[in-house]
Amino acid sequence: MTPLTIVPVGTGSVANYMRVPPWDHVSDRTGGTRCGLLAWLLPMAHDGVHAVPLVAAMFDAGAAADEVYCRGLVQRRYRRIQVRLEKEVALDDVGAIPRLIELADAYFESKQWKDEDRKWLLETYLA
Repeated sequence: MTPLTIVPVGTGSVANYMRVPPWDHVSDRTGGTRCGLLAWLLPMAHDGVHAVPLVAAMFDAGAAADEVYCRGLVQRRYRRIQVRLEKEVALDDVGAIPRLIELADAYFESKQWKDEDRKWLLETYLA
């Protein structure tokens, strides 16, 4: 029997984070909500932070858990193909299509694809 291999292909990911400013500084632009509970719940994007970071973190955690479970099931026969995005792209942003194509083309020319992902795929499927 052929072993199961899982190769999910992502639509791109952005590294989200929340900066913690010095405690003596609160930005008027963000309404003083850069820290604490309100920073996670108020729908206000700023400084690279998602508009509703708690919701984004919950979705990201679900995707991360799926990856952990799949990797646990098939162990070394799992690899996610994912392009890093500089910023989030809305699902209905057709104006971003040319940039997404550029990013995909750049990925297929990158060391990540040539020396790692492609090599793993060929070794896994030809083994």
